[in-house]
Amino acid sequence: MSDESRADFMTLYRDVHARASRFARYLAGAEDAGEELLAESVAMALEKFRHLRNQERFGPWLFAIMRNRYRSAWRRYRLRKVEPLSVAGDVPASDTRMMSPSDEAWLAGMLAALPRAEREALMLHELEGFSVRETARIVRARVGAVKMRLVRARRRLAKLLRAETEREVKDDEA
Repeated sequence: MSDESRADFMTLYRDVHARASRFARYLAGAEDAGEELLAESVAMALEKFRHLRNQERFGPWLFAIMRNRYRSAWRRYRLRKVEPLSVAGDVPASDTRMMSPSDEAWLAGMLAALPRAEREALMLHELEGFSVRETARIVRARVGAVKMRLVRARRRLAKLLRAETEREVKDDEA
């Protein structure tokens, strides 16, 4: 790889590093495993960078590599009958805390209640800021399927929030 290509890669990577790190920790379920997943994914992306046709799609391309590496590792673990990594483990919200640890735990619990496909779409679109089209590329689904996953995820979250609010009101009245 030429020095110019490496510099282009690093410039593009710097722009998505924080989001990629957060998504890796989300997928892997723990900070150490997330860092390892991110490092492996970045190494693979660097190796395959010359094949990226449109550098404007670097973010979704890198996230797709990361997701595919995680899924491959998960399948290998499952075939060995080892417990898969937790999806809703200790995932920090970002490099700069915007929520308290208790709020992060609460959000992780809410997200863990969603089916995997819906949770993934919601994380990528709402929390990581990818467009619906970019999210579809990352998860290898049609745009319409991603839109439906987002609608279903939002409905499930609204239902969970209503149930939790009702419980809190009942507890306060008691």
